Amino acid sequence: KRELNPFQRFEVHSQVVAFDDRWMTICHEFRSPGKGDMFAIAMCRAVMRHRHGFCNPAHVISDLGINVDSKPPCHPVVMDASILAAQLDATLRKLTRNTA
Repeated sequence: KRELNPFQRFEVHSQVVAFDDRWMTICHEFRSPGKGDMFAIAMCRAVMRHRHGFCNPAHVISDLGINVDSKPPCHPVVMDASILAAQLDATLRKLTRNTA
């Protein structure tokens, strides 16, 4: 990885790397324009909502014209990270409810 200076230009390349019926895991790569040198990688877990509840990521991806059946298999590290994130989320929600 390389240092990213303040106000330095960069590109963000994002890819959905895993999803289930509610959550999706997205990998963001921060790269230099043109050269493609990598500055950083960030993973995030996201849920999409609408006024009636949650959107199934497979439906949204399919509506974009992308074949959901052709998704690559989820890497075990990503799956482990998703499980740990879900456990952390549940723990934090429980702690928040107990202190309120």
